[in-house]
Amino acid sequence: QYCASDVPAAALAFRREIGIQVNTLDAARHQPLSIAHVKTQKDLSVINGLLCYQLFYNICDVYTDSRMLMQAKRFCLCNEDAVLMTVMKLHHNMPFSLIGVLFGIHHTTAADVFKATIAALAEILQTAVFWPSKETVVDSLIVHFKEYPNVRAVLDCTEIPLHRPKDLESQLLTYSWYLYS
Repeated sequence: QYCASDVPAAALAFRREIGIQVNTLDAARHQPLSIAHVKTQKDLSVINGLLCYQLFYNICDVYTDSRMLMQAKRFCLCNEDAVLMTVMKLHHNMPFSLIGVLFGIHHTTAADVFKATIAALAEILQTAVFWPSKETVVDSLIVHFKEYPNVRAVLDCTEIPLHRPKDLESQLLTYSWYLYS
């Protein structure tokens, strides 16, 4: 057994110095993105296009209830972060490799979470899409569409580039005969 008087003062000072060293910059630098980091509604809007926290959390609550009913496999992200990540992907069309870095997960995990979350959100949000009656649509058609009385919707066909899938079957499913790509 050692007594404090047997240990040189320099060794005690060294032990104390080691005991209090903490690199806070390194921990903050590697902390993944999370809804907890989103401080203002403007930040939320920039990140995922939703204009208010209440809407985001309402969607998250219904999503959480839905996952509990389905007894779905657990993610490495909380439900709020899974929804945040999915809406970010839809809003910005970021590659999964970047999303993986931002959320501190592997890019294939990001893709798996996205696929599961987007399917659940499609089921949940389908009732949020309002389809007016045919009469209402016909009454409010602009001049350019008056000669098409059976029109029900006008789609803006915005093109979103896809990553080229590795397997041939997926490549065929995503091939655009119009764009030859």
